[in-house]
Amino acid sequence: MLRVLVVTAVLASCALLSGCGAGTQPTAQDLTACGTVNSLTAGVFVTALLSEQETLAAQLVQQAKASNSTNLLTGAEELQAAARAESASRVTTALKSLGATCTTMEVGPSSGGI
Repeated sequence: MLRVLVVTAVLASCALLSGCGAGTQPTAQDLTACGTVNSLTAGVFVTALLSEQETLAAQLVQQAKASNSTNLLTGAEELQAAARAESASRVTTALKSLGATCTTMEVGPSSGGI
């Protein structure tokens, strides 16, 4: 289900971004990672079982590596560490950081998402 949400989000964002005259546009890899971030910040992460949280965080780390965004990678690694530590406060902090990173790319939860 998460994969369907991410693919749908990526396709929708590509259509939206192609028509605007934005300066630097996010790459497809950025859109994929931020699509995942948007889903996770919308509640998918905190409602998932612990084992699922670790899997989701590991997938985000791989997506962040592909995007070549150090901010996304740092946030994803922080989220992964927080999930492993079972720390709700660290999870919240990491998700906020990731959301802010994607928002600065104009594809985050505070910018309407993708």
